[in-house]
Amino acid sequence: MLAGFAPRRWDRRGDVYVLEENTFDLENSRVNTRAIILEDGAEHQLKWSVRLYTAAELALMMRGAGLLVVDMVGDWDESAYTRESPRLIMVAKKT
Repeated sequence: MLAGFAPRRWDRRGDVYVLEENTFDLENSRVNTRAIILEDGAEHQLKWSVRLYTAAELALMMRGAGLLVVDMVGDWDESAYTRESPRLIMVAKKT
């Protein structure tokens, strides 16, 4: 997930421009984002924080919930989960 980490990114959605500024808090495993949205001459700001979990942390939480991980892939095409994968998809069953 962090392989594609971008500290700053511009995006245009129609007539709306969005600048995202991201920082990674290594101590707390969080990506903190500030978005500046430019629309119709007005500027809006949003902030949010997302906790990132490792595959091992997620598997441990699943075990604690009575689930066993039976498969793990890195995208919807079922490609192998690697450090460069855009996402983590886990399949689990009740134990």
